[in-house]
Amino acid sequence: MEPLDERSDRAGEGPAEVVWLTAESLGDGDPALTANPELPVVFVFDRPLLVRLRLSAKRLVFLTETLADLATRRSVEVRLGDPITELEGRRLAVTAAPVPGFHLRAAQLEVVDRHRWPWLVEPHDRSVSSFSAWRRNAGV
Repeated sequence: MEPLDERSDRAGEGPAEVVWLTAESLGDGDPALTANPELPVVFVFDRPLLVRLRLSAKRLVFLTETLADLATRRSVEVRLGDPITELEGRRLAVTAAPVPGFHLRAAQLEVVDRHRWPWLVEPHDRSVSSFSAWRRNAGV
């Protein structure tokens, strides 16, 4: 399992050319966004995932409005399709999302700058009998 700290991992050749935003990190505080203020942004509505999840119209409107708001401050490209196909051949900066699909997709893309949320703590297999025990064992 990869560590989940606040540092950035350089994993590819050359500088990132675009920040890939995921639904798990759409705010201005996204670590990849803040580390790369000069880069344009790309968001992919994952068509296969949308078909499977069947999100409500309210959720889709929320995502769209959030992207439109971000577009008032940054260059934002919105795409619809399979993220692997839509992002192929682009050097990406991204904030790691703590969901299984992220790691599967990122492994197939040219992620050259991977950021982490500073509040995520790497999982451990020690006692979780109390919050204090978990916190102590996590080194937080």
